[in-house]
Amino acid sequence: MSVEVLTKDRRTIGPFMFSTWLLVVFIMVGILLTITHIDYPIVRNSLIYAGIVDAISEYGLLSEGLSEQAHEKSLGFSILAWPLVQLMGLSTGLKTLSVLTTALWGFACLNLFRRVAGHSEEIVCLGLVLTLFNPLAIYQFSSAYPDTLLAALILFGLTYMDRVLSEDARTGDGLVWVAALIGAIWIKHHGFVLIAFAVVFLFLRHRVVARQWRENRPLFWSWVLPLAFALGVILLARQGQVPTFNLARDHNSFLRGFSLYQVVREGLQGWLAYMLLTFSVLLALPLVTPFWRHIRSIKPDWFLAATIFVVTLLVYNGTGYNMRYFLAIAPFFAWTISILFFDLSRAGKILWLSVFLAFNLGTTLFYNVPSFHRLVYKYAPLPFVDNLRLTAQQFAEQNNLRLIRRHAASHDNTVIFLSRYYGDGSFGVWQKTGDLSAGLNIHYAKYWKHEMIEQLGLKRAVIYEYVATGPERNYLWLDTEIQQNLTKLNNRIYLLDLDHMAGGSGQ
Repeated sequence: MSVEVLTKDRRTIGPFMFSTWLLVVFIMVGILLTITHIDYPIVRNSLIYAGIVDAISEYGLLSEGLSEQAHEKSLGFSILAWPLVQLMGLSTGLKTLSVLTTALWGFACLNLFRRVAGHSEEIVCLGLVLTLFNPLAIYQFSSAYPDTLLAALILFGLTYMDRVLSEDARTGDGLVWVAALIGAIWIKHHGFVLIAFAVVFLFLRHRVVARQWRENRPLFWSWVLPLAFALGVILLARQGQVPTFNLARDHNSFLRGFSLYQVVREGLQGWLAYMLLTFSVLLALPLVTPFWRHIRSIKPDWFLAATIFVVTLLVYNGTGYNMRYFLAIAPFFAWTISILFFDLSRAGKILWLSVFLAFNLGTTLFYNVPSFHRLVYKYAPLPFVDNLRLTAQQFAEQNNLRLIRRHAASHDNTVIFLSRYYGDGSFGVWQKTGDLSAGLNIHYAKYWKHEMIEQLGLKRAVIYEYVATGPERNYLWLDTEIQQNLTKLNNRIYLLDLDHMAGGSGQ
């Protein structure tokens, strides 16, 4: 996209354009659904971030104990959540922060679309609809996860890096770019990808950099000095001198011991699942539109940035079951589809957009409204999607917690909580969120051991296995001596009664 297109007729992209109202609708829908979901327990990585928040209060912001509790996670999200948690409680505080950061991500998408689409409000609006109105994006409001904040910072970093290295650069753009870069790394280690983006842009736009040096030295230094400062902070953080980054500890490799083929295959499956869930029928547009007409208009730096991000995700073990990672690059997919969409006839646009909206409305309700999910699942059992955790896990965990509370009184108020998720990362969090009563006698362990019966003086207890696809995860099934004393409530919860023979199931 030429600078002329990027800068001309800015009056057509104003603060009260339809695209602005689309963003407002997205935020209002997210807030409404979050309010209805506020009582559902946080799960998975949210438990780790909650543990970090709790550790800030216990150990202090600069203590070594905070890094130990982080389980290799970045600290930025939990640090930002800490004041909200003091006001609202652990679970609500984290969810409130994810509401704010998802709204910020929506604004970052709008900001980027207005940059790359120039004066085309139509492409901006369609790009926003494609990016924001889908079940994954809507779920982020109540997720208590940092991914939309990371995505927002990456998008701001790209947008303002493009401005800094363009003819329409302004003095303050460099500060925004560098703040986004260092903020992204502070929020999540995936933010390092912005450094790779910077290398690509600086190489491909070296003539702009040289011109700034010759003709506008203040503008040149307005981004070079902050960038040098940011890189210095990151180097110090890597050496452990800036503990709030948690960069000094050794972190898992991208492959984590798996083969490259396996990781890339699963990553491609995760990418395809994201594209289908987000864009559905519109993914077929290249088959019915002359997409090759637009190839020459692709800017190489933007294309390389998007490619670097996708390749980085594909070789990272975890992308296969974490499609939310693609939120940071979603506007580029949506932008491409939007351009193809406007090659359709008027009737074609109405037909394709109607099918898309109907599909996305249905999946958004199915995966984000439990009552709708229960009603529809009987007739249309769509697959569970790991990153849509309201229906994939939070609903189930709420029922599990109810079962634990119901049966604890008749089992000596004793609960054995077994989990290997991030080591001991999930231990104690649900007590602090109030989902498990503080009056319960809860014992935490990574594995079940028969010796625990004598060590803890157990007679009766509720045994709960967290994040297990089956009982084998925590070795409970290996203890053949107690199988006749166990009553199975579901695949996670067992009632232990050593005074009676059980060996059945019940509710």
